[in-house]
Amino acid sequence: MALAQQIDELLKEAMKGGFKRETALLRMIKSRLQQRASEKGFSGEMTDEITLEVIAAYVKQMEKVIPDYEKAGERGLEKIEQIRFEVEYLKRFLPAMMSEAETADAVKKIISDLGIGDVRQIGKVMGLIMKDYKGRMDPQLAKKIATDILGGQPVS
Repeated sequence: MALAQQIDELLKEAMKGGFKRETALLRMIKSRLQQRASEKGFSGEMTDEITLEVIAAYVKQMEKVIPDYEKAGERGLEKIEQIRFEVEYLKRFLPAMMSEAETADAVKKIISDLGIGDVRQIGKVMGLIMKDYKGRMDPQLAKKIATDILGGQPVS
């Protein structure tokens, strides 16, 4: 079953069960998926990859706003609770992130395969990481590991 269909089924279950938070969240995700499908240049069908991109973008957006609500103190606590619920709920759809050890192994292999020995070529490493491990590897951690391996300071 396609991921978009799973979301539809979960939405139906949430509505039948009277789960307001889940219903609101899943409706919002469906809305974002419909928005994506109606964007200029979009043709074809809603693939699992596109669905995952939409969900991952929303999770990332929500994780970024948590510190702002924490600064708001008491007023932000309720919103933080809702955001954390949404993030945890949606993470079940996303692929698991690689551990630091797995990331280090993958980065070492890429550097070795490409034959790179200079930190100035870190862009090639990162390009391959983003292509092959998108959504499964933390790019900041990968860049730090690659920089450490290549023995230099990151090039800005």
